[in-house]
Amino acid sequence: MKASEYRSRLQKETKQNDHLPEIPMYNQLTQQLWEALQGDTVWAIMQNLGVDKTDDRFNKANREGNNLKVTEKVTPHLYKLFYGVKERLHFEHDVDFFVVSSPVANAFAEVITPTDPNSPYSVIVYSAMIDMMTDAELCTVVGHELGHLLDNNMILGKVFSFVFPNGQVPVPLQYKYMFWRQLAELYADRYGYLATCDINACISAEFKLKSGLKLDKMDVDMNSFLEYNREVLQHYITGAGRSLDNVTHPVSPIRVEALALFANAKTEKELNDGMNRLVSAMARMNINNNLGKSYLEFVASAGLMLAEADGEITNDEIDLILNKMSSFHMFPKDVLLAISKEDRNDVFYRSVQAILEAQPNSRNELFLYMVDLMVADRNFHKAEVDLLAEVAQKVFQLDQETFLRLLAYGIQRGFLPSVESIS
Repeated sequence: MKASEYRSRLQKETKQNDHLPEIPMYNQLTQQLWEALQGDTVWAIMQNLGVDKTDDRFNKANREGNNLKVTEKVTPHLYKLFYGVKERLHFEHDVDFFVVSSPVANAFAEVITPTDPNSPYSVIVYSAMIDMMTDAELCTVVGHELGHLLDNNMILGKVFSFVFPNGQVPVPLQYKYMFWRQLAELYADRYGYLATCDINACISAEFKLKSGLKLDKMDVDMNSFLEYNREVLQHYITGAGRSLDNVTHPVSPIRVEALALFANAKTEKELNDGMNRLVSAMARMNINNNLGKSYLEFVASAGLMLAEADGEITNDEIDLILNKMSSFHMFPKDVLLAISKEDRNDVFYRSVQAILEAQPNSRNELFLYMVDLMVADRNFHKAEVDLLAEVAQKVFQLDQETFLRLLAYGIQRGFLPSVESIS
């Protein structure tokens, strides 16, 4: 069944919620990353090499030899729960469920393509999760994992693993990939809700994962917990905290609020407005919003000033500017375009002043970034050197010797002659 047909069927049969499990930003970011990695070409290469598939015979033997497989005869209660979720979500491909002995409360789906297209997928649930969760909570966990298997976008993760086998993702992609993975978790959470349409079970499961405690050990009031969750959420909405520090999963307050929105929003607009607020909080890359904004403005304005000094902006210079900006903003190109329409001199002086007030010792680092820009296009124009000299004296208050030493250091560490110039 095609994904569009599947969602249409799920939509018709899920009375409690009128919204599909879509997150527009997730789909947009998937497309952007796919194009950045030349996904069509890379995926075709992977398919021709056969590395897009996993040896399902080895995988099956390994799973069944080391873990307890959930079957109707051996574990009838778990079988009824897990395969009941599979049926409710209309998941048509065969799935094997396994229980792993572990004190850690966790579960995961193996998002792989088996060599045999009819070979079952695998969902693994740790024993601590089963001990801790009620039946309804377990169903939300299984629904979440099946959500990953239902997610067509997860093919992007395979491409990332192929292109960067050691996990060393370049800086411009690091945060976007991290952000993308967190959005994938919110997407899967929606299937966790649809597995039961019991928002209390979803929230209590998240509470247990966060606290490590069973609810019968505490006198927990769910409404009070939601109020507390929204108080904590404000740290991330206002920028005092950063969800991206969690690496693979959004912080718990964002996940809980996103679930509550998906379950309770009366209109698609209400759902999207609420999600946009949460997604913006997730995408924030700096704890100190004001300082982060100043750095972003400095990198962009200084880059444009220096790149334009010789009368021509090269692709190498733009790449360097965007690369530097990507450490401060998820979508640097949009910011660079906006600043290019302003008076970049005003933006530059304002941002430098704000940074130096907060971090007086950063002047050398800021100046070296400008030297890097001059070196980037491999042509040292007099206009660029004159601009650097003026900025060193008037803005950073550097004496002549310090200016020359920093200029020399920047050239030594970054200059590479073009092949054309020495051929």
